[in-house]
Amino acid sequence: MACLSVMSALAQAEGPSLDSLQERRPAMSILVRKHQMGADMVQVTMLKGDYPSELLRQQILLMPSYGTTPPRGLEIFGGSPGKTLRQAMFAVDGLLMPKTGEINFEAIVKPFLGAPEPFAIDTMIVVVEGMPAVPNSTLVEHATDTVLLKGVPLGSDSIEYRISVASQDPAKIKIPTKYQATTQPGAPGKGGSGNNRQMILIGIGVAGVIAAGALVYSLTRRR
Repeated sequence: MACLSVMSALAQAEGPSLDSLQERRPAMSILVRKHQMGADMVQVTMLKGDYPSELLRQQILLMPSYGTTPPRGLEIFGGSPGKTLRQAMFAVDGLLMPKTGEINFEAIVKPFLGAPEPFAIDTMIVVVEGMPAVPNSTLVEHATDTVLLKGVPLGSDSIEYRISVASQDPAKIKIPTKYQATTQPGAPGKGGSGNNRQMILIGIGVAGVIAAGALVYSLTRRR
């Protein structure tokens, strides 16, 4: 009950912008897992119709433009005629930085922007697995005019993010790799309040949050 009370208080403090993320239907999910050998293992699932395989390939190949190594072992499968969801699997370096708790969100988000309708992506789920959050470093909230991002802990080493963008122009999408103690639109005037909320969100993962986040996580992995 105490956990639920804390979550309710946080929701009121965040205002409608971040709360609205739960109402937005994701068009894709991305699972990024830190391998024990150091590589970032990536699984992409397109939730929007029969996503073109060549478009998905070209988008993934754009990742090095945002600070990663070229994708290795890229495989794309699914889609028609089997009516399954289009998926891709590959490995890169440069997405997750466990020592500092940083995440290269722009390399995850920007390559998938600018697709023609009906394949435009404005909301996605990103699950980071195998990298514990680092207090005062790992980003769990970010709100600007063009980006909404919120992370929910799924356990001691996993976070589920919902990310929504208001522009398909990659140049207009700015997401820091780590938490920055600055006042953002809709945030409290003092940086310390935002920092406290950041710390609480990281620490909530053991109780009720796991049940809420794990449902979406399990559904996206089974698709």
